[in-house]
Amino acid sequence: MALIRTILLYLLLTGHAASAQELHRCQRADGSVVYTDRLCEPEQTEKATPSATATAAPQIPRSGRTGLPPPPACSKSPEELLYSVRSAIDMKDVNQLVKSYHWVGISQEQSEALLTRLDAVVDRPLLDVQLLYPEPETVSEPPLEDAADDGGYSERTPAQKPPHALKIMQYRSNTATETVSTVFRLQRYYQCWWIRF
Repeated sequence: MALIRTILLYLLLTGHAASAQELHRCQRADGSVVYTDRLCEPEQTEKATPSATATAAPQIPRSGRTGLPPPPACSKSPEELLYSVRSAIDMKDVNQLVKSYHWVGISQEQSEALLTRLDAVVDRPLLDVQLLYPEPETVSEPPLEDAADDGGYSERTPAQKPPHALKIMQYRSNTATETVSTVFRLQRYYQCWWIRF
């Protein structure tokens, strides 16, 4: 959980947006860690940032499976978001899944409960991940005057609207045959797509 909290804190501080600013990871005398865009205080020790640590020594997924390659830092489309979520669950890596979650406005108390729910999602065997779209509406329009008489009104189907949710289908456990579904709402924020309960 400590690693999850560290990643969550990192995501909250960066606000999900890619930043050119360098973050400093400063360790206080009591052992707590603070992320800041300023230099560490004289009584603090600067530690390597998580990104630098990840570059030096890539994390091994808990399951030992390699699955899909790591997802991008920010999902620019719903399809990229679906790929990121599927990849995180396939690797059973909650640290990857939290990167796709929209944490803006989430309090510390709420984040603890959310991390528990996300951890449960990655622990269950995956069946499928799907984007959910709104039901298409058929629009009636009056016929054109020079068009052939087809008895009145014609029908047309409007262009497909963007998806509004992402649905994950899984087995309840490694030994169960019962299935369970988790539905996340989709959130667009800073030109990126995120999941949210």
